[in-house]
Amino acid sequence: MVESDRNVRYATPLNRIVAVMQEMRREEELKRIKYAGEAYRFEIPGPDVSRSRPRHVLVVDDEPTLLKFVEHVLQHDLPDLTVDCAVNGAEAIASFHVRHHSLIILDISMPVMNGEDAFLEVKRICKEKKWEMPAVIFCTGYTPPDSIRQAIAEENIHCYLPKPVTKETIVNAVKNRLEFFELTHPKNEP
Repeated sequence: MVESDRNVRYATPLNRIVAVMQEMRREEELKRIKYAGEAYRFEIPGPDVSRSRPRHVLVVDDEPTLLKFVEHVLQHDLPDLTVDCAVNGAEAIASFHVRHHSLIILDISMPVMNGEDAFLEVKRICKEKKWEMPAVIFCTGYTPPDSIRQAIAEENIHCYLPKPVTKETIVNAVKNRLEFFELTHPKNEP
């Protein structure tokens, strides 16, 4: 995913490869489907979880200027998104309970509830309610804690963007994760 964040040309094929690999990791037997000629493909079963809301993004940051900047950039460059905002992890959790966003842009160092605790709570909620885990873009000026680095290493859909972040960097990261979501969620599925 890191390569696709920097080079849009590789985003679609790389995201598809990642999606297939994640589904294959589920260790389920895949059904073979006849394809053109003598070729076969495998049917990848859908997850047994409630899908997140497509094109719903939650931006979480305690810096009002950065929060408004990211919200404005996303609404301007990706006008078909629904963008919600929260100023700390506790507000983010409350919003996530209601909207089940497909993408969260999350600061790590915040008052009330930090981004690490909010991320772990989102994971717990998703597991408990059998909800699909959203992609998370960690955006911070500090070195991410070990738990966040491990989450990024294990789930390629998550990423880390160091602050200060540019408009292009944030838009590309969001676009790549939205493309991944669309590749893994065919339009005829819920």
